[in-house]
Amino acid sequence: NGHLGLDDMITVRNDQILDDSLVFEYGGRQASLYELMVWMIVNSDNTSTNVLFEMLGYDAMNSYFKKMGLECTSAGRKMLDFEAVKQGRNNYISPVDFYSCMRYLYDNRDDRYNSAALSILSRNRDCGSLCRYLYDDMKVMHKTGGLDDIAHDGGIFVTDRGTYFLGVFVSGFEPGPEMCKEAEKLMGRISRRVYEDRERLKKPVQGI
Repeated sequence: NGHLGLDDMITVRNDQILDDSLVFEYGGRQASLYELMVWMIVNSDNTSTNVLFEMLGYDAMNSYFKKMGLECTSAGRKMLDFEAVKQGRNNYISPVDFYSCMRYLYDNRDDRYNSAALSILSRNRDCGSLCRYLYDDMKVMHKTGGLDDIAHDGGIFVTDRGTYFLGVFVSGFEPGPEMCKEAEKLMGRISRRVYEDRERLKKPVQGI
């Protein structure tokens, strides 16, 4: 709504820093809104996400989700707040809503904020799922995520033969790191198959 700028500075307090944060492992400090957005996406930094959640508030976020037409997306808790989960508060998104978000960003990429968002997504450092077995030079704007029994990755792939969206969401497997790794490998195989099939079409692929 124009109340904040990407360069606005935000205080990250020591009591907000989670044990899994690499970005703030030396303690609290000032960080720009843009920096927090970057770490939230490229490192999946839960501390940055929680600071932004606290600053924006659930009501404002959920109101915006509805305005965007996202029917299955809602925010109800901070990252790693499993006590909130026990109380029935959680965060939700559907594959269709995820696609709608990415489609909106890409179709309106001339907007400076959407362009910034796509740039951040293209710098995601977690390439162990959809990008796992892709070796060709391409631009991928994607976001990974998961919990003990959920793993997903989705985004926009820009190749020499066209642009496409792919999202793979895996759930219901036995909780634990071993099965999470298998889910990531499965997503990688699906992504490689989709890319190779599109290459075999011998014609430009349809845009998203």
